[in-house]
Amino acid sequence: MFLKYYQQMINAERPSIFWYNKLKNNDIDTSLLRLATVFQYKNHKNENLFDHTMNVLDLIKDKNEITLFAALLHDIGKHTTSFPQDHALESAKYANALLKHWSAPDVFIIPILNIISTHMTDITHFKKKGIRNFISRVGARNIENWFNVRRADSLAYSNRSNNLIERFYKQIQEELIINNPILPLQPNDNIKIISKDNKSIKIPLSIKSER
Repeated sequence: MFLKYYQQMINAERPSIFWYNKLKNNDIDTSLLRLATVFQYKNHKNENLFDHTMNVLDLIKDKNEITLFAALLHDIGKHTTSFPQDHALESAKYANALLKHWSAPDVFIIPILNIISTHMTDITHFKKKGIRNFISRVGARNIENWFNVRRADSLAYSNRSNNLIERFYKQIQEELIINNPILPLQPNDNIKIISKDNKSIKIPLSIKSER
């Protein structure tokens, strides 16, 4: 299903059209259907999470398997917490289950989850060590995908480019040029992410999906 969904998103005039049609026909996974019933936090536009997700999906510039599915699933766990900063880890767990249900190859699951679990990273102040840790968590080969999703998520809210994101992008690029990049996780690894309280959390690639 994963590769089939990818091709259908790519072949559609906009990726969102494919998913809106599935929603209209009630042919959509429960986790995604739930997004249509959850509204954004007060400081965002008065839209439900499904509409926001579709906006992010359509705003992705470099559309590939990783960026499209990371965009599609980046807020899928948002309903589980009332704290905006906490939903990235929950979304990674739900996304992992759904991607496995769709028979996504592990080579795609790992970078997708690395983007989702870090998409709420506070990028206002980063020192050298923090930048290296960020690269390690996202995967050096996955950095461009991460910024594609982060830019689209920001544009979906504000409809304008975010200078903070571009400044952070420049910092990351400088670090990658100066030092040998830290390679991303291998396909047979668990996803290892760091929570807000600096505790290490492993997401095994065998979590069952909700349908």
